[in-house]
This record gives sequence, structure tokens and C-alpha cells, in this order.
Amino acid sequence: MSILKVDTINETANNGDIAVIPTGSGKLVLDGLTWPHADGSAGQLLKSNGSGVLSFVDAPSSGFTLTSEQSTGSGNGITFGSIPSGVQHVVMMVEGTSPGSDGDIYIQLGDGGGLETSGYIASGGYVLQVGTTGVTRSTSSFIWRMEGDAAWTYDGAMEFFLKDATNNTWVAVQGGSHGGGSHRQATVGGGVKSLSAVLTQIKIFPQNGNFDAGSISVMYK
Repeated sequence: MSILKVDTINETANNGDIAVIPTGSGKLVLDGLTWPHADGSAGQLLKSNGSGVLSFVDAPSSGFTLTSEQSTGSGNGITFGSIPSGVQHVVMMVEGTSPGSDGDIYIQLGDGGGLETSGYIASGGYVLQVGTTGVTRSTSSFIWRMEGDAAWTYDGAMEFFLKDATNNTWVAVQGGSHGGGSHRQATVGGGVKSLSAVLTQIKIFPQNGNFDAGSISVMYK
């Protein structure tokens, strides 16, 4: 390796560039940092490996990918599949959703082996305007706990955060409003679930019967 030691380097023409080009497979090392031999792609950033070697990498995505909205006007459940590997944050949003008959709404996570129906540590609760409360625990799914008329609708969201990528452990938190007319209740819940493999799908379904109103969408990043 050649070492050039100078106090100043001046270009000989006005507004000229200064080019430093290593020979062969040699690298450009400036002040202890080894620079890439070739340019990166448009939009890429320089990243250090912590040992003085720089490389071009893709810029991290800062936004969510929103899936197509799905109607909950009928059917006994909706599965959102094809969630890509590397996702760390998922949000399921519901608007005007009705289970069709009195009961709760369940959410299950799944991987390439299918939806998982056990191993959840979850609970859901509600608080009515009049002060009545209720809580239900579940080991088979995450749960949106509801109380009231079958015609009431639900608006809210459940978020999933990847807590431990090694064990595919997801933490969930949920909040929303359920009711109809002048009757409303606050709903809360959450829990944790470790999958057998990387998350690829999420299913939402009513405890009893079919959905008969509303819509659901999912976004992830």
C-alpha cells in the first residue's frame, strides 16, 4: 500500500476536480476509513461496519405499506396474508365492523405453517358509559372484548410490535370504541405471542356467526 503525506493538495485549473483513484483492487483509505471501490445505486446511503469500512446500502423505509381495505359486510373471517419478511410493526384497523351476533372479535397470528391457535397470553376488556366493566383472558387468540347489542359496531385498532426477532415474539396492544346510537363503550386489550417462524399472516374473525358490516385494513413496516 502506498502512503501519500502532504500538507496541501491544489488543483491546477480553475474549478477543477481532485481525483484519487486506487490501482487494481486497491481501496481508497482516508483518515482510517475505507471507501467503496465503486458507486452505489441511486438513493443509497453510506454505512459503516463499525471497523472503518464503508459500504453503500439501501435507505431504510420510513413509512407504512397499506394493504387493500377488506369489507366485513359478510363472511366468518378475513385473513391478511403475504406479510413480507422483516416486518417489525403491524397495525390492524377496523371501522364500523359488526360481528353480526353478540360476541367478541378474535385475532390470530400465523407463519408459513399456518395460523397458530395456542400459546397466546392475552386479555381484553371494556368499560360501559354506566360504569359496568368486563375482562376476558385468552390463550387461543388476541381478543377484542365487547358487550352489548349484536347490531353495535366497533371502531379501533390493534397494533403488533416485534419484540424479539430470534423467537418471533410479538406484543399486541388494542384500543377502540364499541356501541350504537347513544350507547358507547371503551375497549382495551393486548398480550404477547411467540410464533414458530416469521410472521406472514393475520386473521380476524367473530366469536359467533359472521361479520355483517364495516371494513378492515392492515398496514405494516
